[in-house]
Amino acid sequence: MPARKAKRRAPQKKWSTKFKQAPVKTLKSNWKSMGPVGKAATVAVAAGMVGGQASSQINNLPVIGRFMRIGTSFGANIRRRLRI
Repeated sequence: MPARKAKRRAPQKKWSTKFKQAPVKTLKSNWKSMGPVGKAATVAVAAGMVGGQASSQINNLPVIGRFMRIGTSFGANIRRRLRI
């Protein structure tokens, strides 16, 4: 009796390759896999990159505003370095 062939899995694609091929699908699946803390941090960084009123509103939230200030300042630094 011949030996069985092992089922082979394709090598895992890099995130950048997946993003180039299907950006919306990749971002959507990553967003679903994030927990609530990761989602909050992502929103804070994005607001910091947008700048202005969005980041100030997030920083003024009653309970989590102090913690979101870290993300908004990080996003503002990214924005400043990229000169958007």
